[in-house]
Amino acid sequence: MPEENRASDSKMSVATLGPGAVGGFVAGLLWRAGERSMCVGAEDEAAAIAENGIRIESDSLGDFVARPKAVSSLDERPDVLFIAVKAPFLPEALDRARPELVSGSIIVPLLNGFEHMALLRERYGRRVAAATIGNVELKRLALDHVLHTTKSARIELASDADIDAARLDSVARMLNGAGIVAKVLDKEADVIWGKLTRLSALACATAASGLPIGEVRSIPEWRRLLDGCLRESAAVAAAEGANIDLSTETAKINSLPDSLGTSLQRDVAAGQPSELDAIAGAVVRAASKHGIDCPTFREAIALIESSSRKNK
Repeated sequence: MPEENRASDSKMSVATLGPGAVGGFVAGLLWRAGERSMCVGAEDEAAAIAENGIRIESDSLGDFVARPKAVSSLDERPDVLFIAVKAPFLPEALDRARPELVSGSIIVPLLNGFEHMALLRERYGRRVAAATIGNVELKRLALDHVLHTTKSARIELASDADIDAARLDSVARMLNGAGIVAKVLDKEADVIWGKLTRLSALACATAASGLPIGEVRSIPEWRRLLDGCLRESAAVAAAEGANIDLSTETAKINSLPDSLGTSLQRDVAAGQPSELDAIAGAVVRAASKHGIDCPTFREAIALIESSSRKNK
């Protein structure tokens, strides 16, 4: 589609707060699909994208340069606001999207963990859906360059009667049309814990060991940590009302490519602020609420915190 026709043919206006690896990927694919896509980021991010666009590099989805509008503060009301900021940077980033500018918008957070939901609903009300993005490995190589190394991505959404199902379905159709597999589930707990159960174990095992998942699976010490975290997170998920099958989650982990790493692993290795508390800490806090002990998570957290201190 010619660039000049994209805005006029758009069916939805979409803003993405946080055009990093996940946000840049989503915003870029939506732009390519003809949606009116806008990125809202820090001044240096917005300037780089405004000048160069977002270069998406993907063997499965193709290489292209997307040219969404790029701003440092939301300046118009979108139909949908995706939030793709990592947990440590979320409070500051929210200043770029004032509540009055998303009145009536659907808010779709693509963050790891779940405790951000309370913060977002306090700020934006009950128009915040539960959502996750998975089955994807993304790396931001530069402010305007995202590398996608898996087949595609999967976004799941749900709202426990807070957002009309037809509106969520429209978001899912838009995402599917852009090449992202999207599905609306019945319960928020299934969306949140359907990813967090597996992610928390993967993230802790890879970050604690500093190894990709293939090596984690093959080394008994790290396999024990991986399996222990998975059992504990599955128990917490069940207590939270999610339909999680431990054997299915184990099979999914066993089928992952050997080279797969996690963003938590990369952030810890680089000495950067990480989502350890948003992922593992959140599981442990939820477990405590239900009287569930999580000794493997506590072990993993201690190992990761030690590595973080050494790498700073």
